[in-house]
Amino acid sequence: MVNHYARFIPQAATLFHPLNYLLRQGVSWIWNHEQEKAFQQAKRALTNPPVLTHFDSTQPIVLACDASPYGVGAVLSQKDKSGILKPVAYASRSLSLLRGITHKSIRRHWRFCSE
Repeated sequence: MVNHYARFIPQAATLFHPLNYLLRQGVSWIWNHEQEKAFQQAKRALTNPPVLTHFDSTQPIVLACDASPYGVGAVLSQKDKSGILKPVAYASRSLSLLRGITHKSIRRHWRFCSE
């Protein structure tokens, strides 16, 4: 269920990293404070704002990108009638351990796009 709704959660890849780590092959399933914190944050993210707004093709868009050692992400936003930026869509991918080590240039590119 969470994987389906991850596209509605900002920074989902980073948020879920402690939980996804437990799914790796050869990793012992040990639920500690870090996993519990990520689980509670995920529940809050699913039940609280910011809520996505509908895309308006007549309005300009703002794309913000970011990267961390755990994942890359982006948010597409538009200003509402009062001029406040509202999220239209989120995108997020977690990086595997190998990708996280070897693809630092990808993270630099995502960070460059967000500046």
